[in-house]
Amino acid sequence: MIDPINPDIEYEYFLAPSPSETAGRYRRGTFYLYARWDEWDFTLCFHPTIAAEDIGELGDYDLDKVKDTPERIAAFKESFHRKGKVGKPNEYRGSYLSKEEKMSIVRNMIEEYEGFEGVKSDRRPAGGPGNQQLR
Repeated sequence: MIDPINPDIEYEYFLAPSPSETAGRYRRGTFYLYARWDEWDFTLCFHPTIAAEDIGELGDYDLDKVKDTPERIAAFKESFHRKGKVGKPNEYRGSYLSKEEKMSIVRNMIEEYEGFEGVKSDRRPAGGPGNQQLR
């Protein structure tokens, strides 16, 4: 599914509940959003053979101690990552994000990446909100 606001974003799937997930493509890269409890993690990866979905979980580990392939660790270190909170503590909203909420987080993270990398966009100004909190 092509994003209705940013046609450079293409969603491959939306999963829910618990955890809430979505993955897809952005230009020549892949993205992955994983949300559970009151948090979400976003990864945007441009590695030619490793998808964001395959390395997103590495953010939870100390990469110097993890027993993983050098290629996956390098792909993770070169990727764009953000974490955020959803709702109030113990509401567990991350586990039950709607499709629209997931799309909003993905768009905001892509906008932040575009601002961070100086990517030109004719649809909106560069930059973004950083780690966001949904209410």
